[in-house]
Amino acid sequence: METSDTQKVDNLDYCLKNLIAIDATPTSTELLHNNNLLKLSCENAQLLVNKIFGLNRTTTSDGVFAELPSTDEIVMPRVFPLPKPREKTRWEIFAELKGIKKRKRSRKVFDPTVNDWVPRWGYKSIKKNKLNKPPIMEVKPGSDDNVLDLESAKKSVMKSKQKLRELRNKMEQSARKDKSQLKKTLQRVKESTKGCGKHGKLKGKTKVSIKRKPVTQSLQSEKDSYLSSIKKLNL
Repeated sequence: METSDTQKVDNLDYCLKNLIAIDATPTSTELLHNNNLLKLSCENAQLLVNKIFGLNRTTTSDGVFAELPSTDEIVMPRVFPLPKPREKTRWEIFAELKGIKKRKRSRKVFDPTVNDWVPRWGYKSIKKNKLNKPPIMEVKPGSDDNVLDLESAKKSVMKSKQKLRELRNKMEQSARKDKSQLKKTLQRVKESTKGCGKHGKLKGKTKVSIKRKPVTQSLQSEKDSYLSSIKKLNL
């Protein structure tokens, strides 16, 4: 493709980011039944190529590349709806009520075992220093239990409590799913087997119906249907 001068007036609406050119000029029915429509399409395509070659270009060993703009001149419709916001956990709701804001933790923290500031994570972090140089723990009189075992037991209890809180939040978020969502999930689970659900069918189960089947037709029949619709408009 290369630039070329055309006799057609440049009255197109461009969206170079998506390589779109729209010709809103009204046409007659006579233009649709001969080669004039093909000629008009070629001229519009040439105008689009001329616009692309007017952009900033870079030449590499693979060829010439044009830098497309980052702004959208035409707003494209979405294929899927916007994702729904995630439901807030108990802590997030509590933090909003109390006005608690998350603060960014500092990179370094004071370690009393080495009496210096050390990284919070990574090489020579405070966690690794605790493993290599455990602090001195005071043993109360009359306690026969090992202090290290008590500390590990406390950590395991804290981890189990955290897992219970996570499960509770998931159960609260999933409790609002309606019946239709459960049916979709069940159908998705059935089709997630090795045989894609074909070999695991049970007797007496109702078949999931498809609301609409795709209608396919040839290119010529599709073109004829469009032309017949245009004729009915009495342009």
